[in-house]
Amino acid sequence: MRILTFLNIAFIGLLLTNCTSNTDVTQEEWTEVKKDTTEIQNKNKVNTENNILLCNIVYFTLNDGSTTNNTDFIYGERFQINFDNMSGFNRINGEIYPAMAIFVLNENNDTIFKTDNLYKDSYKTVNVSLNAYLKCADPMHSNSTYHAFINIWDRKGKGTLVSDFNFTIKPNDKISVKTNNLSYNEIYLKSKDSKEVIIDNNVNLYERVYIVFEGLKGFKVIDSLANMGMNIVVTDINGDTTYYNPDFFPEPVNAYALYQMSYIKLFFKDKNVKSPLQCKVLIWDKKSDADLTADFKLNLIQ
Repeated sequence: MRILTFLNIAFIGLLLTNCTSNTDVTQEEWTEVKKDTTEIQNKNKVNTENNILLCNIVYFTLNDGSTTNNTDFIYGERFQINFDNMSGFNRINGEIYPAMAIFVLNENNDTIFKTDNLYKDSYKTVNVSLNAYLKCADPMHSNSTYHAFINIWDRKGKGTLVSDFNFTIKPNDKISVKTNNLSYNEIYLKSKDSKEVIIDNNVNLYERVYIVFEGLKGFKVIDSLANMGMNIVVTDINGDTTYYNPDFFPEPVNAYALYQMSYIKLFFKDKNVKSPLQCKVLIWDKKSDADLTADFKLNLIQ
């Protein structure tokens, strides 16, 4: 087993993808008068209002492809909003020209994210289904509720459909955190290989896994430097220690970089290790009695 550690300044951005576009969303398109209300099969508390455009069903799917009626998501989790069997688009030479844009508000009704048109091409499809991904990450945070608006319109007609819904982001409850005069914004596990946040604590043999800490603060800062200590203990199912590092940071580190992000990289290659593995990370301030512990289990899939 080999464990490396890195300190880095990084931001995990909000990801909303389907098709890229250079088309700007005009104020008129955002403020289009909403007329008739479409009745749709909807268990996700998605409000939908329409003019000309119709949608048979709106639903959410998770990263593994499963559908969900839940609008509570774990920090870093990605979900997809789907609009199936749409109709009402003008067809020109058999092609339709849909458009979609999204914006997200926080609890203070501040716009924290918005997109331009995600669809720029024309499509000859008969069954029109549109979708977009939303990744619950910075600038969003756990223990918060957000309001998303999705605006769909016809670039070659007057049809519109606007949906909105609330969703809540929660921390991974499989990571137990205790703090003493240190605070943080987020703690989560992420796979470098899949580039996805790990929410079930299952990892594969040879998979590179990060334990990520965002927003660490509370250290005594001297000349922009924090004297942080960070160690990790990993034990197997029998309680035997498989790895221990007493301190990843023997030297002071830049406090701003520390606040942005710090992480430990785990790499499991020993087929004889028996899981679940118990991992305990201790972070402490060498200039005070402040500390933080994060405990979690990893299920090693071989």
